[in-house]
Amino acid sequence: MTKALDEYLDLSVSIKSSHGTYLRAHPGGERSKVDLQTVVREWEEFVIQKLDDKMYSIKSCHGTYLRAHPGGQGSRVDLQTKVDAWEKFVFEPMGDGWWSIKSWHRTYLRAHPGGTGSKVDLQNQVKAWEKFHIDVVHEVDRVVDLKYDINSARTLSTGTIEAVGSQTCSNKSDVELTMTLNMQVQYNRKYSWIQKTGLKVDTKLGLKLDTRTGVPFIRDDGRVDVSTEVSREISSEFGSGKDVMEKVTFTANLPLRVPPLCSMSAQASFEESVIEVPWTANVLFVGSSVTRKISGVWKGSCIHNVTYITDLPVVLALKKRVTLQLNQKSTFAFIRTNVFRILF
Repeated sequence: MTKALDEYLDLSVSIKSSHGTYLRAHPGGERSKVDLQTVVREWEEFVIQKLDDKMYSIKSCHGTYLRAHPGGQGSRVDLQTKVDAWEKFVFEPMGDGWWSIKSWHRTYLRAHPGGTGSKVDLQNQVKAWEKFHIDVVHEVDRVVDLKYDINSARTLSTGTIEAVGSQTCSNKSDVELTMTLNMQVQYNRKYSWIQKTGLKVDTKLGLKLDTRTGVPFIRDDGRVDVSTEVSREISSEFGSGKDVMEKVTFTANLPLRVPPLCSMSAQASFEESVIEVPWTANVLFVGSSVTRKISGVWKGSCIHNVTYITDLPVVLALKKRVTLQLNQKSTFAFIRTNVFRILF
């Protein structure tokens, strides 16, 4: 997942120490206290604001700013009501989502071990206590403008599923009839949205995924397309790679020439392919005009190349004995049709 600092700007974030505690700003004005807390509530929320190409301010939920005092090891960290030199910081990436926070005085923010109320001060060098992790705590409202790059779709695997949805029609008359078998087969597909870049979207139950572009499928000609526009409610599956299960129904009206006093059955077989399709989307946040672009891949199973297979006629078990005359010119083999409809 991309960890560019600009992804966190102007959103409510928590700043977690290497001890698993969180930076906390106490209410008040100049000289108000900064320490650590074990959970994230209002006082543990900050907004990182960009000042120039390298410098940033760290604004608390009270409207005050993190301030680093001059000096070396053990120098004080508190709050101020405005941004001057002492309220400017540089965020240096340490890898795996961790950052060091360097003050105007070239010292580094340091979190001491312990629980609630543990000390925050400054240090001359970066070791474990001087590393912090930033997480967005601003509530996500919606994921919008989801677009698929179908030209970059690729097939991961393909297999055949046979003997699905067997159905039968019976001709109880004394003459051959052309009968229509209404085939309807249900199939449980699974798919997932896997986020690769941008802020990690930690969705909540009932989050609106306003796709307006549906989900990918494979057309009769083998090309990847996107289904009819939909808008759906999702939970934490989006971006996590967790599978979404969905029931798909495909139907077809299959004409059969059924001999007199016989029944015929038909079954469906189809190919199942697992494909990956890149996507991009925008994230909207509650009570904010800030948007963030995210991207990833859609991975899921698709059915295609549907074939209907008819069995040989079976003589009906009637009460009186009958003699069946089969037309030698009639053949009952494979009937293939690609006329089907997928319903979501």
